[in-house]
Amino acid sequence: MSTVLAGTGLTPEEVCPTHLSYTMALQPVLWHGLVVPEDNYQWACRYVEGIPYPYLLVQPYSLASVSMNDHWPYWLLLIHEMATRTHGTVLLVAQPGVIPKNWNDDLPANVWRIENARSQADVFALSHLSAHVFTTSNSLAHYACIQELPVTIICNRNTTKRPNFLMRKVLVGSKTKRFSFHVQPSTVNSHLRHVIPER
Repeated sequence: MSTVLAGTGLTPEEVCPTHLSYTMALQPVLWHGLVVPEDNYQWACRYVEGIPYPYLLVQPYSLASVSMNDHWPYWLLLIHEMATRTHGTVLLVAQPGVIPKNWNDDLPANVWRIENARSQADVFALSHLSAHVFTTSNSLAHYACIQELPVTIICNRNTTKRPNFLMRKVLVGSKTKRFSFHVQPSTVNSHLRHVIPER
């Protein structure tokens, strides 16, 4: 990497690999009209059958590009607050090996762990059935923004520290609320009052 950056004045920490050209990254274009395959939508409908509505879909981690330590550290507190406020169900995307083990015995009864999603397309389908999506800077955040679904995004450390980062530029939408990695739980809890009806 240092050979590639020679003479640019940049350090490897300031560069993020992307499949887009430099020109495209300067002015990203969001796709519209994406459609979840019918098979994924049917899976999501079967999954939530009999579960109390409204659904709050939560995918707190995305380990494809950053480590666990680079995610917002208060997700468990937020999930507890959501579970207390809603008369519905918190759907927690919890692929094995991703959600911290110490969460296993500390989740309220109205938090359902989604451990058997076949792909992210299943999660996208669940987002259409949910009253609100809570996630980090990941593909679900992109999808919710593109589809103009109600979404709260709490960015990871890398997305927060790079103001011109492509990931930040595309996390926008009319129903999107985006917070930085440094947001305090009390600020997010205040936001919950506006998006989750009181029990």
